[in-house]
Amino acid sequence: MAEIPGLRLPPYPGYKLYQLYADDKEKLAQLKALWQYAQDIV
Repeated sequence: MAEIPGLRLPPYPGYKLYQLYADDKEKLAQLKALWQYAQDIV
């Protein structure tokens, strides 16, 4: 499973999705973008 700097945190919303899509670079990029967006809102 690919490790992404900055995403190694305590479980966050979508963590299981991250595990599911860890091998799918395109979906993983989308999840990362969503995660950044969620952090900006909070």
